[in-house]
Amino acid sequence: MSGPPYGIGVIGAGDISRLHALACRGLPGLAKLVAVADLDGERAEQVRRQHGFEIATTDTAAMLARDDIDVVSVCTRPNLHARLAGMALEAGKHVLCEKPLAHNLPDCDALIETADAHPEALLSVVYQWRNDRHFQALRALVDRGDLGRPLMGSMVVRTNRGAAYYQDGAARESWALDGGGALMVIGIHQLDLLTTMFGEAAECSARMDTFTKPTEAEDSMAGWIRFKSGALVTLACSVCDHESNFDVTVLGERASARLNGARRGRPPAPQECRLTLHAASRGDRMALRAGRLADLPHRLSAPILRSRVRRTADRLLRRPFVPPTSWWHGPMVEEFLVAVRDGHPAPVPPRQARRSVEIAAALYQSARTGETVSLPLRQGDPGYDHLPEAPAVRAVR
Repeated sequence: MSGPPYGIGVIGAGDISRLHALACRGLPGLAKLVAVADLDGERAEQVRRQHGFEIATTDTAAMLARDDIDVVSVCTRPNLHARLAGMALEAGKHVLCEKPLAHNLPDCDALIETADAHPEALLSVVYQWRNDRHFQALRALVDRGDLGRPLMGSMVVRTNRGAAYYQDGAARESWALDGGGALMVIGIHQLDLLTTMFGEAAECSARMDTFTKPTEAEDSMAGWIRFKSGALVTLACSVCDHESNFDVTVLGERASARLNGARRGRPPAPQECRLTLHAASRGDRMALRAGRLADLPHRLSAPILRSRVRRTADRLLRRPFVPPTSWWHGPMVEEFLVAVRDGHPAPVPPRQARRSVEIAAALYQSARTGETVSLPLRQGDPGYDHLPEAPAVRAVR
């Protein structure tokens, strides 16, 4: 494989592929867009023209055989992640796969086995919130023990899916294609954040329902997770809300922290969390303030203003708008390509990415059976081996 800029091939020409393409366009020293593949040739051609790929194709195998492609982004529905990422690894390509690693645990483990058989190729999974500087600040506070021993936490994820979302693609939030509904499609990001701070899960319980959305899987879930450390975390996830927002909180013995990720504009407009810290004692408050990560700025007004000015200028000058590499997928794509260049480990290796899928599978098993489920899940457990053959929750039309 030649050095940078690396030839990029993208599999899948949906909305997520555009975020990968924009990130690569903002990294000319690391990335060069070569090919986009999709079964819908017209859609692939549209992405090619919009972002300047050299070719568009419906033949994924032929794309993977090209010598001028070094890195492949897998941007399809989750049920195809394991097969396509595995094909790319076997073709000698480095792979950046959209979340989740796969839509079920058997596919996750099959892909991990393929990755182990091809150690020369890097496989990483896109969890872009890991690159948010406020989350990194929170993680550092937890790792350093500044909050004290984590006792409890919470995860609340809420957004609204309109009718157009479900009309736009077949079987949105289905068991067969996505591995689940609200939890698997949007809450998987926050499950990943929890695993980076609380470690391995020991048991969980959940209830789910489909209240308003025309989807096979759940549109809402509530539950709890007990981690091996003893920490207890509650969760609530829904696509029936009237805003787009999430909160992740950590309650420690000495202090607590709240990470808020309200949506501020559509992608690729700048998106950034806010971190709020609280402590009961004056000494702990002073210690948090003195920490180099505790006083990060929380306002987004300046980046949003720069975004609008830049877009306006590009429109007037009749040039394509390329967002800064600090927005949306930019930081994670850059981190991955630097790891390829410098021989570093994958930013989110597949075994790490598997943990959030396993917790989701256990929560679904609990919601279907009404029982508390112990982790890890093993082959033969209902949550490991299969998904429901029929909708497991009431579907309201």
